[in-house]
Amino acid sequence: MMNVCDKKVKIGEEARVDDAQSMTDVVPPSAPLKRQQPKKDDHGESEGEVGKRLPILSQVVKKRFHVDLMPFERWVDVFLRHNDYYLAHQQAIEGGISLKEKTSRMESIAKSIANQLVFQVEIQAKLSDDGTQVETLKKQRCELIEELSNLEDGLKELESTLHDLQSRKANSIVDLSAIKLREQELKAMTVIPMENLETCRVLREALNMKASNLRVFGWINFDCLE
Repeated sequence: MMNVCDKKVKIGEEARVDDAQSMTDVVPPSAPLKRQQPKKDDHGESEGEVGKRLPILSQVVKKRFHVDLMPFERWVDVFLRHNDYYLAHQQAIEGGISLKEKTSRMESIAKSIANQLVFQVEIQAKLSDDGTQVETLKKQRCELIEELSNLEDGLKELESTLHDLQSRKANSIVDLSAIKLREQELKAMTVIPMENLETCRVLREALNMKASNLRVFGWINFDCLE
């Protein structure tokens, strides 16, 4: 049996001799394969005849486990022919493209790769900036949380002070009510009835008259009574 690698190299070299000749010789994948003649054993019997003599159990096992009767050499041959067809087709396509077109395509591909690299660098720089911004935002968040904690502590102190002031206000209202009540009591005590005022006025006039008489005689100076 021929070595698989040697056979592949041999077929590849034959396909590269002439593109036109290789295209006519290579069988496409859709082409029907020739039916291989059944091999005969040492007794001159074919595989079909031998299979007829196999027990029924052997046929059931083959059917159950999907045993393919196609020889391995045929699979290798089909694979190599398909591979040669693909290589010949690729060479035909590449042969129809000029060197200038190939160079232009390579330059376009290189430019596209360079643009992709630049875009990747920009993305990495943006990700780095975003990471820096995230760290800054985290730091600001910690500062805001600390400031909020301080404000909450100050609010608690203000609530305590407000409660104290409200208590003082209530006490002041009570004291003010007591003062107003005392003021009303004092006003009630200092009010003089009208008859008493009239009596006081008459007494004062009498005293002034007596003082005038005494001043005439020069006995007593009652200027202080005025």
